[in-house]
Amino acid sequence: MDIATLLFTYNRPHHTEKVLNALKVNEIIPSKLIIFQDGTKESTNICDWEAVGQIVKQIDWCDVEIYISSVNKGLAESVITGVTCALNRYDAVIVLEDDCVPHPQFMSYMISGLNKYVEKKQVYSVGGYAWPVVVQKNGADAYFTGRISSWGWGTWKDRWAQYERDYLMLAKIKKEDELLTRFHIWGEDLESHLLGNVKGTCDSWAVFWALTVIKNEGYCLAPYQSLIENIGFDGSGVHCGMRKPEQNLCKWDKCHDIVLPEKIEFPIDCETEFSDFFAWTAPEVKLSCYNKILANWIWLMKKDFSVAEYLLKQDIYKVSVWGRGKLCDMLCSEFSNKIDIISIIESKPSVDEYKGIPVVSVGEIPAESQMIIVIPVYDMYRIQKKVDSMILHKIVGIDSLIDSSIYSMD
Repeated sequence: MDIATLLFTYNRPHHTEKVLNALKVNEIIPSKLIIFQDGTKESTNICDWEAVGQIVKQIDWCDVEIYISSVNKGLAESVITGVTCALNRYDAVIVLEDDCVPHPQFMSYMISGLNKYVEKKQVYSVGGYAWPVVVQKNGADAYFTGRISSWGWGTWKDRWAQYERDYLMLAKIKKEDELLTRFHIWGEDLESHLLGNVKGTCDSWAVFWALTVIKNEGYCLAPYQSLIENIGFDGSGVHCGMRKPEQNLCKWDKCHDIVLPEKIEFPIDCETEFSDFFAWTAPEVKLSCYNKILANWIWLMKKDFSVAEYLLKQDIYKVSVWGRGKLCDMLCSEFSNKIDIISIIESKPSVDEYKGIPVVSVGEIPAESQMIIVIPVYDMYRIQKKVDSMILHKIVGIDSLIDSSIYSMD
């Protein structure tokens, strides 16, 4: 099978050089390296753009082709046209962008995966990035998910032929129960990227690739340890920003024999972990939900009654609160000297405490909590499942708590 390696660059010479240096010392050097450099626009740093051109022209350690665009296509158009062009000539491609530095065994892993699953048509992508989720080990170095990764990936000609840049695809997926379930597991966040494309706040090709895979009930290979280090979270790029995500970088030694799974199936609990990781709710849904809660809460306060009074009547005096923010602040104020908030719960705590209250994960909820009050009630189903699986607590949404307080006045 003829496999080409593609590198998409623009005007980041330092990043491009790091990626190329890592490819140069890979266990397997690309048999064909095709470089696509996007063209300039008014805001382009010409010196940096020209420096990238000089760097790629100095490659002498593999067979290389260089294509420099005469116009600025943007990332999405560059990747789509570049991958499509390469797959007109090759059976499969391995794709890197200029901020994705490959591990020394990245090429070995990618080539092994592309060769192993070439006839397994339900496998759409081989990814080199390890998603920051806890997935049960399967005895191999990788496992299957239902979500593509755009950080160091590969695919085959026949799978890419199914790529659709269709803005109605999500609507079609939502009309079929089985596909909608897959969407909730593998891609709720894709809706935000799709909206970003429409609004012009992002330029994503990957959102359509991910939706294409979901629509076709496809599988994607992902390693347990990341064979890609993304170095683009330094403000130099258009899409990454400054917040660097968790990257579980691979620690394989040089003698590591790569083992890939035989069965094409999702590991146990994989779907639960990914549905939590990709969970997303539209801002307008959140706003509508919170506005309704506030309206009822204000009405309750105008009647000189409080949520604290209702709980005290139920002999509840120690609670935990799921989520921070303005509604949590209101609870803290109302409960002051009446009811103890002994912990704030978050799926992945980013701070140790909030307003002097310990911030804990689900597994650390204090046993003496008599009730868990959930602030993000639009996500109640997922939170309920998490709490029920970890520890038995009475759990109630803040909206239901306010409603119950109102009814208790009668």
